[in-house]
Amino acid sequence: FGVGAKSVVPATRANSTKLLCLSPPSARPGSVALEVSNNGGVDFTSIGVQFAYHPLLQVLSLTPSSAQAAATPVTIVGTHFWQRVPLLCRFGTAPLVTAGYINSTHAICEAPGNQAGNKSLEVTYNGQDFSNSGRTFLFANMPSLGRLMPSTGPIDGNTLVSVIGTNLHPDSPYFCRFGAARISAKVASTTKVLCVSPAHAVGTVPFTLEVNGQDLASSGGGMSFGYFAAPLVTEIS
Repeated sequence: FGVGAKSVVPATRANSTKLLCLSPPSARPGSVALEVSNNGGVDFTSIGVQFAYHPLLQVLSLTPSSAQAAATPVTIVGTHFWQRVPLLCRFGTAPLVTAGYINSTHAICEAPGNQAGNKSLEVTYNGQDFSNSGRTFLFANMPSLGRLMPSTGPIDGNTLVSVIGTNLHPDSPYFCRFGAARISAKVASTTKVLCVSPAHAVGTVPFTLEVNGQDLASSGGGMSFGYFAAPLVTEIS
């Protein structure tokens, strides 16, 4: 591995085309030539195959730190991310996921499906040497919807609508969709999300609640919100 007596390590022959060896420590990051010898280190190949040493990877924080849907993008803040070497993420024991490079301290990975509970999230370049930062990502139970309270409002909008459901996680970004209008929502509790209806003409529009880019299903089928003309008082007698 490079030059110098300390860079020579023993190898184990796995078969006629494979040798196994442990890389020695390096004083600095960078690439070195990896050559082999079959006469005790007297004569080495001169092919010039490169082996890269990188600084110790660290994961400092995750945003978001939880999700209720697969394919949720997770921004990883850490140290020593290289653009030239593909970075990989490991959520618990799930298969490795390729990370998208942003800069030397930020990368992004998609949370895989078929997970539940808190899972460690570590990163690696080679699939063998992982960070050991102890950060965890929560795969929360998928939410479901029950009903709207109220389910109607005036055409001027500004009706505070409670969306009743289950497993509504406070760290997940929710949006209410009244027809084509997409409105930011606020999680009041694990069973309630609040949003304000936009203005719309008289009639009924489909209603959906969105989390991490996915529409949630209602236990009773499709949901809707009705618009009515606000009553006008013209005389009191």
